[in-house]
Amino acid sequence: MSFRASALILLLAAAPAFAGPLPVKVQWGWSAVSAVPADYDGDGAVDLGVFDPAAGAWYVFSPSTGNVLAWNFQWGWNGSQPVPGDYDGDGAADLAVYYQDEGLWYAYSIATECVLAWAYNWGWNEAWPVPEDYNGDGTTDFAVYYPAEGSWYLMPAAEPEITDMDVLAVIYSNAVIDASNALPSEICRTLTVISTNNPRLEWRTNAVTSNMEVRVCAFMSMASATNTSYYQVGYTSSLQYVTLFVTAVPELRDFCRAFTGTNLPLRMKKLLGLPAAGAYEAVVEFWVEPQWMSRPSPDPEITDSECELDFRTNSLFSATSTNHINWCMAKMADYSFTTNVWAAYPWTRLGYTYDWAKQGPNRIGLSEFIIPGRILHNAYGIDVRVEVAAIVTNLDAYAETKSMVFSNQTSEAWMINYAEAPLP
Repeated sequence: MSFRASALILLLAAAPAFAGPLPVKVQWGWSAVSAVPADYDGDGAVDLGVFDPAAGAWYVFSPSTGNVLAWNFQWGWNGSQPVPGDYDGDGAADLAVYYQDEGLWYAYSIATECVLAWAYNWGWNEAWPVPEDYNGDGTTDFAVYYPAEGSWYLMPAAEPEITDMDVLAVIYSNAVIDASNALPSEICRTLTVISTNNPRLEWRTNAVTSNMEVRVCAFMSMASATNTSYYQVGYTSSLQYVTLFVTAVPELRDFCRAFTGTNLPLRMKKLLGLPAAGAYEAVVEFWVEPQWMSRPSPDPEITDSECELDFRTNSLFSATSTNHINWCMAKMADYSFTTNVWAAYPWTRLGYTYDWAKQGPNRIGLSEFIIPGRILHNAYGIDVRVEVAAIVTNLDAYAETKSMVFSNQTSEAWMINYAEAPLP
């Protein structure tokens, strides 16, 4: 054992948590390390942190609790500079390094065990890192100073566009594990309510049935979206063989319109709690009667703004639809971990998608619903039919669209129309 390691261990054995005034001298580090004190556990007290630039290793100790928060934690390499800060706004400092040769940032939260930034490019080899909270939002911003010009370049902390599949696999697996345990604190009380009184939604009166229909959308593979046996704009499709996950229009469209990054399809997968390796490339919008919709949750009601954690056995819906309960239980098993991380799903069961691009405790994506066509057909012989309003194959153009009025005569670049064909 090296002297530096033994010295640190001796401190831990001899020094309990400091309940009163802190001692004048605390041994934590050695001559070759950089001191990086910060509140790494978010308890309001600054922790002792050192970074070993030769090994890219962090050592963090909390004198207020006596806990070791990081020991030889590898986050960095020789040539990277430590730039700790609260990059996810959760109140705890994160491990972060800046690689000046290429202007790249890497950040990791030891509090939430999440990668916050990976090879995030903001800077260059002559720019010096100066991360601080420049806009007062409680989150450390990426920033560099260029001394040759006396110029500052500030980038408010944003969701990192991580594209490395190995890193994404780690983040996604953490999301699946986190979502597997639904907690009362994770209940969202502002879910989208499916009601004609909700001015955010798009409604129409079906010309044939005279029933009100709401506009929803599903994110799916290009092969499915462009299969004329399934979907054709302006025609009805039967859902007797599928249970379709959807979100209410215009929520996904508005999200795409506000997106400022470079990889919209990947960001949409993260927003909707879908695997990065999944072949999701197109959006299909439908008109559907609300009576055929429910939430993918033990609490399936769509007319209130929150979901309960447990099945409501005293509710009319649950009492008459044990199929919904069975479906939920089956999905909990189907979406759990297998040998392939990309085959699992971070299903919240709380009426919203798990946005695994977000950091910190708030992972709320969009309100999600299901059209349980297969369940209703198998249980009651009901053939749920929806009308296809649009098939969007150009996601970038979808994000730029200002008017979403569709008909069979529409010939926009982002929509494909098909001739009528029966759905199997």
